[in-house]
Amino acid sequence: MSTGNGTPGPLDPPGSVHDPSEAVIHDLNRSLHTRLRHLGAPVTGHFHSGTHHPAYGARELRRALPLLLGALKPDPRCHA
Repeated sequence: MSTGNGTPGPLDPPGSVHDPSEAVIHDLNRSLHTRLRHLGAPVTGHFHSGTHHPAYGARELRRALPLLLGALKPDPRCHA
């Protein structure tokens, strides 16, 4: 899980302003992350400053891609 807090961060263009809806979504995602961890789900989270600018999505995809690809590898214990 990854979400910005609505406060312009390092990847936002100059002149970006605080986005209150992103702040709400950030808080909801943090709560969901906490609940999932409490239930024992193997969830990871990255919560950061920033808005909904595409640069954050690209950064987070690069960050998560190894984990996602690893989850798609066949299980060696299973036979075809």
